[in-house]
Amino acid sequence: MQNTQRVVDYIVASRFEDIPAKARTVAKGAMLDCLGVAASDAFAIEDSPNGVMAAKRAGLRCVAIPNSITARLDLTGADVLLRSLAEITLADLLKKIEAA
Repeated sequence: MQNTQRVVDYIVASRFEDIPAKARTVAKGAMLDCLGVAASDAFAIEDSPNGVMAAKRAGLRCVAIPNSITARLDLTGADVLLRSLAEITLADLLKKIEAA
């Protein structure tokens, strides 16, 4: 993420519940291609082990924020683990991602 002046160019939200984990990786890569963004200039926010795995396989850094169902699952594959986005500013989150 070289350009911290322009922090958020795109937010892409998707629901992948019905898509197998391997296909999620392809979908994330396709989203990056469509936006013309390199994986090194983006990050994913996920709430499940499968989402974290798909993000990492797509070359993305990953922030995991578990929900009430996934809170007990292993999200240690994420680069950053938070309880809530409310606990951190965007600037501090970007610093954590860069340091990961």
